[in-house]
Amino acid sequence: MTKKDSGNAATGASSAQCAPILCDSKQQNPPLLRLPRELRDQILGYLFANSPPGPILGCRLPATMHTCQQLREETAQLYYPKKTWICLSRDLDRLATAFDPQHKQYLYAVSYAFYMWEVTSPESAILQADHLDKRYGLEKGTIWVRCLKQNGGMRSYNALGTIVD
Repeated sequence: MTKKDSGNAATGASSAQCAPILCDSKQQNPPLLRLPRELRDQILGYLFANSPPGPILGCRLPATMHTCQQLREETAQLYYPKKTWICLSRDLDRLATAFDPQHKQYLYAVSYAFYMWEVTSPESAILQADHLDKRYGLEKGTIWVRCLKQNGGMRSYNALGTIVD
């Protein structure tokens, strides 16, 4: 692996340089791939069952994302929906390239932390979440925007109007 490849793997970036290794069709599948899909899903699920929210940029993806295309896809289908991603204002422009375009459909939640003065009401948080979902081609309700509550705490809103404290 070159330094460039190593850097991309460490940040979770996807590009042609860090494309997954293709399984050689002439080789016999490794033991994990010989198991039924349901068992593989259960095993893969244990790898990241208690994965805490993490930053979009600089994250390390599960090692199974870097083995072969089949495991990359199966891992993405299980990993992304169970993970909440955190994106800071300064990282917003890089959100579009942080995930493999084919895997954006699996994203469940991106918690977007605006600087406090940018979102001043629940209505503006909902509008901003809707705008960001559209801008980055994400399913409506994927991005959550934080807003200051009247009592001083924080509350998150998505484009569907769902609220999380």
